[in-house]
Order: sequence, then C-alpha cells, then structure tokens
Amino acid sequence: MHPTGRISRLVIKHLLAAPQFSDVELELLTQRPELLADLAKGDRIKLTEGAATDLDYTLIRMPALTDWPDVKYSLTGRYDEFVGTSVSRASVADLVLKIMADPSRYSRASVGISQPETAGYVRPVY
Repeated sequence: MHPTGRISRLVIKHLLAAPQFSDVELELLTQRPELLADLAKGDRIKLTEGAATDLDYTLIRMPALTDWPDVKYSLTGRYDEFVGTSVSRASVADLVLKIMADPSRYSRASVGISQPETAGYVRPVY
C-alpha cells in the first residue's frame, strides 16, 4: 500500500485460454472497489483506464500452469507474439518475486511468460 492508503502496485495475472482471445480487453474485477475508487466504475476498471493514471501495474499473461519444479521461462512484451503453451507455477512465482524486489521492473507493462521448451506446441504440455 502507498503511504496515503492507495494501492501502490497491482500485479495482475491473466490466463490465456486460447490464442484467439489474446486481443480481448482485460477488465479487472475487485472485491474492494473503494481501493480503486479513482479508477472504478462500479466494481470494474479497464486496464486502459489505469494506463491513463498514475496507477502502477504489471499485467502478467500466461498460458496453462504446470507443477514442474524448475524455474525456466522466457518473457514477451505486450505487442510481441506469445510463445509457448505452458509455464510452471514456480516460474511465475519467481517473476512476481523479482517484480516485488525491484518495483521499477516491468512497471506499467504487460509481459507474457512461458516455458521455452513449449514453443511451437499447439496444446499445453503438462
């Protein structure tokens, strides 16, 4: 939390159900809309509205999650082609911890994360 009581950082995960949905506009649903009152309309905000404010956010786009223990991943930018069909929960946790340790890392950005070995597959690899 920001010293003023406002949220100082949002880290959002977004599961990609299928490549054809990659251009769907994300809406963030929150159970405590009062924390986002300056952005919210009812209980929803659009990430594009957040981009026009001082809200610090990171959108993490990921494919199917696995229980693989290894931490190995590649990242793609907002407009880059998404690569891979699976990623380990351990890899996602590693990325989130790195973002928390360095608040400027991927600030106001959308990053895709996937296991490099799954690039080129059509279906998730478990």
